[in-house]
Amino acid sequence: MGRCPARIVPVDPERPDMAIVSQAAGLIAAGGVVAYPTDTVYGLAADPYNEQAVEKIFAIKGRAAAKALTLILAGPEQLHALVAEIPKAAEILTEAFWPGPLTIVFPLAPQLHLPALRGSRTVAVRVPASALCRSLAHLCGGPITATSANLSGEPEPTHAAQVAAALGERLDLILDGGPSPLAVPSTLVDATAHPPVVLREGAIPAERIMAVLAEGRP
Repeated sequence: MGRCPARIVPVDPERPDMAIVSQAAGLIAAGGVVAYPTDTVYGLAADPYNEQAVEKIFAIKGRAAAKALTLILAGPEQLHALVAEIPKAAEILTEAFWPGPLTIVFPLAPQLHLPALRGSRTVAVRVPASALCRSLAHLCGGPITATSANLSGEPEPTHAAQVAAALGERLDLILDGGPSPLAVPSTLVDATAHPPVVLREGAIPAERIMAVLAEGRP
């Protein structure tokens, strides 16, 4: 017999019931994979330090084995345990756009090994506008994975029903926060490059990123 479909639990992304968030954090701590709404699209949360949990995500998505996963933080304060440095460009961008739909590539702290990064010495992270996302990362005590909750190559899901239809039997829990507010992925900027490079244009236009960097302030 196959697995039963994942339980779908309604949650308010801006005023989440902390008992629900705590339950999801417990599943993640135990090596599970939880689908959750962000301010951009629905994502898959697992512990990026847990190799078995990370492998589950790759298997669930059918993701290429060498592709690193992006991460979500509770706040900028979690950066210091994760990155080697905060480049000036990244400092400007975090002040301007966090919390929000901007993912930034930083140099990874030299002592860290995260299975989610597939050997990369950089890490792509963001602090979302969603209170649910930040609370989940806070209760997990560190970053959680943020890859979109879809089969690789398929459109990013913007509703919990889409996640359930594509991945439901493979997940431990689906948090249903209603339709995604932005319905497009975050913009991705490599702050380790000189000058910084927009790797993916998403919710924030590239020209706005470059204008903020040119001004040297938010």
